Amino acid sequence: VVAMTALGDTLYCVTSDNQLWWKPASEGGQPWASMGTGPTGGTKALAATGGMLYAVDSLGALWRAPATRTTPSWVGMTTFTQDATVNAMAAYGDILFASTTDNRLLRSNNDFICESSAWAYIHHCNYSAGLAVVESILFVATTQNLLWKIDLYGLRQP
Repeated sequence: VVAMTALGDTLYCVTSDNQLWWKPASEGGQPWASMGTGPTGGTKALAATGGMLYAVDSLGALWRAPATRTTPSWVGMTTFTQDATVNAMAAYGDILFASTTDNRLLRSNNDFICESSAWAYIHHCNYSAGLAVVESILFVATTQNLLWKIDLYGLRQP
């Protein structure tokens, strides 16, 4: 697994061969089910919000597809500036957050993803390996075995 996200009662993940999988977010032993592939060119990061899956490919382009349990139809968000350093992503409300291999924490530059055109720098983010949002707290898991958090409550356009 190279990226994972959840929406409602469904977990989604992408494996290193760019296969997209889903399973119910329950404690049962139900196996992962294949549902197609991530966007063309591989997947480095995955997030979900508002009924949509968002993925960043190997070149840093942002893609979206409906978050269903069926084969996705990925659409490139061609007006969104690419950033090949993105390595993890999470969503809060209708805002995407991303960490980068050069230690930056970014967010979509508008309070609505569909109106955003680029990433905006908001903080340093050293050694990030993964992001998750629980309620209004953004958690950053690092390659140094640390867990950082930042309160996102009330965060609006940078």
